[in-house]
Amino acid sequence: MYHGLYVARRERRLKQKDLAKVLNIHPVTYQRKEIGETPFSLDEAFILARFFGLTVDELFAKSKEDVGWWTHFYSSYSFYWLLQFFWITSNH
Repeated sequence: MYHGLYVARRERRLKQKDLAKVLNIHPVTYQRKEIGETPFSLDEAFILARFFGLTVDELFAKSKEDVGWWTHFYSSYSFYWLLQFFWITSNH
Protein backbone atom coordinates (compact mmCIF):
# COMPACT_ATOMS: atom_id res chain seq x y z
CA MET A 1 0.00 0.00 0.00
CA TYR A 2 1.15 3.53 -0.75
CA HIS A 3 0.84 5.18 2.67
CA GLY A 4 1.14 8.75 1.40
CA LEU A 5 -1.52 8.25 -1.25
CA TYR A 6 -3.87 6.54 1.19
CA VAL A 7 -3.47 9.33 3.76
CA ALA A 8 -3.91 12.10 1.17
CA ARG A 9 -7.06 10.45 -0.15
CA ARG A 10 -8.55 9.88 3.30
CA GLU A 11 -7.70 13.41 4.53
CA ARG A 12 -9.71 14.81 1.62
CA ARG A 13 -12.52 12.33 2.25
CA LEU A 14 -12.20 10.89 -1.24
CA LYS A 15 -13.06 7.36 -2.23
CA GLN A 16 -10.99 5.17 -4.49
CA LYS A 17 -13.64 5.54 -7.19
CA ASP A 18 -13.12 9.34 -7.08
CA LEU A 19 -9.44 8.99 -7.90
CA ALA A 20 -10.24 6.36 -10.51
CA LYS A 21 -12.30 9.06 -12.26
CA VAL A 22 -9.38 11.50 -12.04
CA LEU A 23 -7.16 8.93 -13.77
CA ASN A 24 -9.91 7.75 -16.11
CA ILE A 25 -9.51 4.12 -15.07
CA HIS A 26 -11.84 1.48 -13.61
CA PRO A 27 -12.24 1.65 -9.80
CA VAL A 28 -11.00 -1.93 -9.37
CA THR A 29 -7.88 -1.07 -11.37
CA TYR A 30 -7.29 1.92 -9.11
CA GLN A 31 -7.78 -0.23 -6.00
CA ARG A 32 -5.14 -2.68 -7.23
CA LYS A 33 -2.74 0.17 -7.89
CA GLU A 34 -3.24 1.81 -4.49
CA ILE A 35 -2.56 -1.42 -2.60
CA GLY A 36 0.56 -2.01 -4.71
CA GLU A 37 -0.67 -5.01 -6.68
CA THR A 38 -0.27 -3.14 -9.97
CA PRO A 39 2.14 -0.23 -10.52
CA PHE A 40 1.04 3.29 -11.34
CA SER A 41 2.41 4.65 -14.60
CA LEU A 42 4.64 7.72 -14.43
CA ASP A 43 1.86 9.80 -16.00
CA GLU A 44 -0.61 8.61 -13.36
CA ALA A 45 1.88 9.41 -10.60
CA PHE A 46 2.33 12.97 -11.84
CA ILE A 47 -1.42 13.48 -12.28
CA LEU A 48 -2.11 12.37 -8.72
CA ALA A 49 0.79 14.38 -7.29
CA ARG A 50 -0.50 17.53 -8.97
CA PHE A 51 -4.06 16.75 -7.89
CA PHE A 52 -3.00 16.52 -4.24
CA GLY A 53 -0.36 19.27 -4.39
CA LEU A 54 2.37 16.89 -3.21
CA THR A 55 5.58 15.57 -4.65
CA VAL A 56 5.59 12.13 -6.25
CA ASP A 57 7.90 10.82 -3.53
CA GLU A 58 5.66 12.09 -0.72
CA LEU A 59 2.56 10.65 -2.33
CA PHE A 60 4.01 7.25 -3.17
CA ALA A 61 5.80 6.44 0.07
CA LYS A 62 5.00 2.88 1.07
CA SER A 63 5.09 3.73 4.78
CA LYS A 64 5.79 6.60 7.16
CA GLU A 65 9.37 5.39 7.50
CA ASP A 66 9.99 5.47 3.74
CA VAL A 67 9.31 9.17 3.51
CA GLY A 68 12.55 10.09 5.32
CA TRP A 69 15.42 9.02 3.06
CA TRP A 70 13.16 8.88 -0.02
CA THR A 71 12.11 12.51 0.34
CA HIS A 72 15.63 13.77 0.93
CA PHE A 73 17.10 11.79 -1.96
CA TYR A 74 14.42 12.45 -4.54
CA SER A 75 13.43 15.98 -3.62
CA SER A 76 16.66 17.46 -4.94
CA TYR A 77 16.13 19.89 -7.78
CA SER A 78 18.35 17.92 -10.15
CA PHE A 79 16.26 14.77 -9.77
CA TYR A 80 13.03 16.76 -10.02
CA TRP A 81 14.09 18.39 -13.28
CA LEU A 82 15.32 15.08 -14.65
CA LEU A 83 11.91 13.51 -13.98
CA GLN A 84 10.17 16.52 -15.53
CA PHE A 85 12.39 16.24 -18.60
CA PHE A 86 11.58 12.57 -19.10
CA TRP A 87 7.89 13.15 -18.43
CA ILE A 88 7.67 16.06 -20.87
CA THR A 89 9.68 14.33 -23.60
CA SER A 90 7.67 11.11 -23.27
CA ASN A 91 4.44 13.04 -23.86
CA HIS A 92 5.59 14.71 -27.09
